[in-house]
Amino acid sequence: MKIGYKRLLSLALTGTLASGLCIQSSAFSFPSAYWPLQAAWFEATEAQDMDATISTAQKTYELFKDDALCQEICEILEPYCNQAAWCYEIKGDLDNAILWRQRQLTYAQWLNDNVRSYQDTILNVNAQLKHLERDMEVYALVSDPADVPYYGATGEPTSGMYYGVVPYGTHVSDSAALIYAHFNDGQSVGYWLDYYSNTDPVVNQALNNGGVVELAWNFEESNSGVQAALSADSYIAEGLAAMGSRNATFLLRIGAEMNCWSSLPDPNTYIQAFRKIATEARKYSNIAVVFSPNDVSNRTVDYDTYYPGDEYVDWIGVSTYKNGGSLYNSAYTYSNQGYANDAYYCSGIYGDDPLIVLQDLAAFAETHKKPMMISECGFGYYQKSTDTERNAEALDQFNKFYSYLPMVYPQVKAVFLFDVENDFATSDFHYNIASNSALSSAYHAMVSDGAFLQWGETSGDGYTRLSTVNEKLSTLSLATYASFPGQGTTTCQYYIDGALQYTTSQEPFAYDLPVSNLTPGAHTITIKASQGAFNDSIDRTIYVSNDGTVTGSDGLPLDVSSADSWAVSHILNAYQQGLITSRTGSNFKNKITRLQFAELAVNLIEKATGTTLPTGSQSFSDTQDPVASKAVAAGITGGTSETTFSPDANITREQISVMLKKVVDYVDAAKGTSTLTNTSTALNSAYTDGAQVSSWASDSMALMTNNGLMSGTSATTLSPANNTTIQEAHTLILALYNKLASH
Repeated sequence: MKIGYKRLLSLALTGTLASGLCIQSSAFSFPSAYWPLQAAWFEATEAQDMDATISTAQKTYELFKDDALCQEICEILEPYCNQAAWCYEIKGDLDNAILWRQRQLTYAQWLNDNVRSYQDTILNVNAQLKHLERDMEVYALVSDPADVPYYGATGEPTSGMYYGVVPYGTHVSDSAALIYAHFNDGQSVGYWLDYYSNTDPVVNQALNNGGVVELAWNFEESNSGVQAALSADSYIAEGLAAMGSRNATFLLRIGAEMNCWSSLPDPNTYIQAFRKIATEARKYSNIAVVFSPNDVSNRTVDYDTYYPGDEYVDWIGVSTYKNGGSLYNSAYTYSNQGYANDAYYCSGIYGDDPLIVLQDLAAFAETHKKPMMISECGFGYYQKSTDTERNAEALDQFNKFYSYLPMVYPQVKAVFLFDVENDFATSDFHYNIASNSALSSAYHAMVSDGAFLQWGETSGDGYTRLSTVNEKLSTLSLATYASFPGQGTTTCQYYIDGALQYTTSQEPFAYDLPVSNLTPGAHTITIKASQGAFNDSIDRTIYVSNDGTVTGSDGLPLDVSSADSWAVSHILNAYQQGLITSRTGSNFKNKITRLQFAELAVNLIEKATGTTLPTGSQSFSDTQDPVASKAVAAGITGGTSETTFSPDANITREQISVMLKKVVDYVDAAKGTSTLTNTSTALNSAYTDGAQVSSWASDSMALMTNNGLMSGTSATTLSPANNTTIQEAHTLILALYNKLASH
């Protein structure tokens, strides 16, 4: 039986970069200003002077940027852009590194389309951009993660991630298992199911007690191996029937890693074989079909080359391994020529982050609306050929991978660890974490918490971007993903409203923030990360309600960007209580109109009494809105004349006090309560403008202020004739609702 592992891909060398000399084969005429720049370029590159290289590249670019593209210009600027981008990256200036890589891509693409193949360069530049453009993000662990997609595939959990290992591996309350059956190896699939059931009790539990089992049905890695599947009808039918009869959900991985076999299969033959098996598998409701390439493709193919089609695939899987150390020079030096291939293979200078290599396949899975699984992963800590231990590198890669996987790729719903001491002749590394105490301890801790599902669970907590959080929490459990090229220690700092709260250099930069430390209202969380010459930062705004609900800017039920920060928590609380109406859910700093406030008052009465107010007989020439009729019929307000309501007129603070007093009277009469415990109708003498309150509003304004349901515009002023904003009105309505609800 063959157990899959990651192969070291043979690297196709990129073409030698043009030196900058032009082939004068067209009518292009070089401007005289070019020749001094060419001399300056040779001098800068000879001296490995980064500043001079960048300066000369910029001047040369400016000289030619407005000319039509041609072979001569592209062959000059493509290598100039390449070296300028590299110099900027060494300096830690990622924005300019990206800019010059994009320019390089333009010239390489033109040369590819018009002169000769630049495919290796194009692949490498696109890969470099993928590393340079990686976004920093902060995540929160919650019970209802907004970012976790659910596609309804067989075996897919709604949230959380299944985990497991190969038979006889390191079992930790595994919620899934990984087993192998080499296609047509002389034994039936049923034989292997029985074999694993009898030799590993954890696998036995998964196979026979409703567990989740990945079965890797591996082809012989050749075109003839794929062809064999086309004439194995009875073997396929019997194997699938054996799976279908088990009390388990099978994630059936068919012919894995086809995109990196040493002898690539014919795509049409592979797809035909895959579809043949998938069609037969559709007879069984407990079998999900998995298309599972290697993370890095042979440079002549991609994932689409072998994709059988959405109707034949339920899950997208992937094999991904990290073996510590570097296949290339990993130093940031001017003359390092390994970095281009490093980017494509996610090694060397670009090998520090084990997540980036999954980016393209995750996007592929999202496009096809399929859940994703890590079919195999491993972290090589010992290299046999060199008798070298790589414990520190393996542990670092493991921690990053298992920490960030459920954050960065929420579509990943299962992960399987290749936990074996691989003694096959074709493998140079050991992956058995049981033989490595540091890795074993890290694995136990990681899968026992967070987003990893335990045995029997079909959903669980998950990570979501902080901006999408909308949940009542006692602790806001944060983690930040900050990925920089190169190698080194990253430091992450958390600031709350500008004040430094926490600093850590331990990925995933976790920070548990007690929500009780945050006052109700808006707060800005700033995260700053740095590694050597690189640095980045992000700001996220959250809103905390009185009950401890934390809401990110993208998770808000309404747009509060127009509100003042002091008002946000009141608005959100009012929304949660159903007190915000369709007319009053935006433009919070605008002055509120008579009709808008009448609607708030009517809605408040209906919420407080649990009844629907009747529409009265009063009609107005300037509005037919039933809210106006309801408000008049309930005695909350009257028209501004016998025939007009003036719905768009602004309302003053003293008019609002009268309407609020009438709301209280209506609710108290309906419920038999006495809400206003302070019955004094004398205005507080602290207000120096009390005499400005109209006589018809004086009692109401006194009752509202004396009972804490309305405050002055300052400690000494009531400003009775001032208008009120929508956000101020929501604050008043919320305060009165809470008062009414307490009686």
